Amino acid sequence: TVYQRAKTRLMDMAFGESEEGRSVREEFAGLWDALHRFSKEHTEEFVFLELHNRAAYMDAENQALDDRSRQALCDFVRRGQSAGALRPLDPNLAVSAAEGIFLAVFKDDRAGRLSAREAAYREAQEAAWRAIASL
Repeated sequence: TVYQRAKTRLMDMAFGESEEGRSVREEFAGLWDALHRFSKEHTEEFVFLELHNRAAYMDAENQALDDRSRQALCDFVRRGQSAGALRPLDPNLAVSAAEGIFLAVFKDDRAGRLSAREAAYREAQEAAWRAIASL
């Protein structure tokens, strides 16, 4: 399905490279950068995945893919928590906090509200990191 192809492409970009030897902060930056790259290179797919109600096509197979995707992100959070780099938040809350910041910036970018687009994404990455990091 369209959903499965788009979601798989996004997850391949986000988790396709080895994280070995990278700090939790570097892994977070890699995930953020992959999400940003996907949103630029596959904008319509990103909009389809993230910016509208998907209940109509979320059958069991699509939901399982979405659950695996979320689980991978929550696993990253748990690893970061175990390393002491991330706050002891519920992993889903940590993912939602960072994701929410990204989506807000993405929407502002599409609406033409950002004067320095790339700088805004970098600053938003730092804000998202500070929202979940053990500082």
